[in-house]
Amino acid sequence: MGARPRVFPVGPAVGTLASCGDRVTPVARPSTAVGLHGGANVSERPGGYQGRLAPVIEVPDTHYVETPDGVYLAYQIFGEGSVDLLLPLPGGVALDLAWDDPIISAGLRRLASFSRVIAFDCRGFGSSSRVDPRSVPALQTWSDGLGTVMTAGDRERAAVFTWGEAASGAMFFAATYPERVTSMVLVNAYARNTRNTDCPWGMPEHLVKTYGAAIRDA
Repeated sequence: MGARPRVFPVGPAVGTLASCGDRVTPVARPSTAVGLHGGANVSERPGGYQGRLAPVIEVPDTHYVETPDGVYLAYQIFGEGSVDLLLPLPGGVALDLAWDDPIISAGLRRLASFSRVIAFDCRGFGSSSRVDPRSVPALQTWSDGLGTVMTAGDRERAAVFTWGEAASGAMFFAATYPERVTSMVLVNAYARNTRNTDCPWGMPEHLVKTYGAAIRDA
């Protein structure tokens, strides 16, 4: 059994989790990390990061790997830093289009300045295989995608940086394979999506179907 991965929470306290022994605890901490959508550390000049914070890299090729259940995941590898970093993209940032956006590409270049990045579109998003909304896979299936891409990228262990819908699968992967995760950064993560007495900030029940329909029709 490997050592537990370290979790460094950033972003709003709501739904942001950190591991502490056998517990999972909400943590309040203001955001200081450099995100893919900008932030305080992004230059106000066009193109975002400049100089040493913006290494010049060619747009990487997109590769595809097949999962055990026959789904294809699109991934790219870039950067020559000292940290192996896995970057699951949960929608909103399509991998093949990310480099055309000056703010997003600035964030990717910043990550590449200190990391060997494996970025991939989670199943159902971007250039990866679509998901049948009538048969949504279990959480473990989403989680296994991280291991599939890591293996395809020839990485046994890596730090994981992700947010939103991809965070649950990342946490499940880290709990199942702690020996493969060196650390985690989770932004706007949540342990539960829908609202109840223990999760008053969750999505109201009457909006769940609307939200699902928006994803299905996207």
